[in-house]
Amino acid sequence: MSATSTIDKFFENKKQCQFQNWYDKFKAVTFSSVIIPLPKIFIDYLQSDDFSFGNGDFPEFRVEDNDLLDDNNWSTPTTITKPDPKYYQSNSDNEEESDDDDDDDEEEEENSSKNKRVIKQTDFPELLDKIKTAIEKMGGTVIPKLNWSAPKDAIWMNTYNSLKCTTPTDIFLLLKSSDYINHDLLQYKIKEEEDDNTTTPFVLVLRKWQNLHPSMEFRCYVKDNKLIGISQRDTSTYFNFLKDKKDKILNAIINFYDNSIKEKFNSSSFTFDCYVTKDDKVWVIDFNPIHPSTESLLFLWDELFPELIEDDEESLQAKKEDPIKEITELEFRIVQDENSIKPNLSMKSRLPLELMNLSNSDNINELLQQFNDQNKK
Repeated sequence: MSATSTIDKFFENKKQCQFQNWYDKFKAVTFSSVIIPLPKIFIDYLQSDDFSFGNGDFPEFRVEDNDLLDDNNWSTPTTITKPDPKYYQSNSDNEEESDDDDDDDEEEEENSSKNKRVIKQTDFPELLDKIKTAIEKMGGTVIPKLNWSAPKDAIWMNTYNSLKCTTPTDIFLLLKSSDYINHDLLQYKIKEEEDDNTTTPFVLVLRKWQNLHPSMEFRCYVKDNKLIGISQRDTSTYFNFLKDKKDKILNAIINFYDNSIKEKFNSSSFTFDCYVTKDDKVWVIDFNPIHPSTESLLFLWDELFPELIEDDEESLQAKKEDPIKEITELEFRIVQDENSIKPNLSMKSRLPLELMNLSNSDNINELLQQFNDQNKK
């Protein structure tokens, strides 16, 4: 396979966190999953603008069965914070932008041509059969993801309003609608001349559907094989009962890390997401790299891994005036009150572009003025 990774000085760290690189080792402490290698035609399908439903596959409105909503299941909309420009990592092959406008035009024309290619589900029948078989094996309901990401930002497109999928069409709709999935697809470049059936570095992961309560999901930060931070994963909600359960949760996660994770992962520094059940059993949800694209949630990367961040002169000066203390001993952070919640920016895909482009109060005032003017007509 002639695929190349995009230039990213943290990419080796990211590779270790691909699902297919850790699942077998931690199968006993995570949720059942099926890993399906993806051919080039399916990657082209995900990147194309066209989307059509198979015969009889059009989604129908569905209502959740209450008996499925139990503590031993999982699914949570993960919150992310708007990325700081200094965290931006280039996905181009060259660190510097090309000044050649002709090359840019050719690349845009090539991408446009690829995006306009019409690929139907019937064009990859073997993959379709594997997906159907996997869904059946997982009990009829699954959660899809690629190497790194699940399409959490696109759940509003799903008739379940969650990551729960029961048909291949459910899966394809989520994958094609997700910015998170598109980010995954940028991590490897596949040569255009490759045959459609050539196996790519990408995999489709179908996990057995679980419906976790988001209050009991946590992100853990490991540095040099030492657990240094634990954060509530859903930072957009204040769960008042967590304060009373905090010590119990902390002890459960520490014991789990020491017995099941420590010095067993392929890297000495990483993050992992976990779920704590009501009987204090801990399950791994996912592993994430120490990388600017990984959300630090209730921490700052400067506190956990200051070497990760490349500051500009303004930021360096601000840190000199108000230094950020590096964390060396384990800290467990939860949302302490309703005033401490962070906005759920994974919902930004639902917002109009005009609203997303608002970056300061002047723009907001201008939008409100336009709205008022329209109402007066």
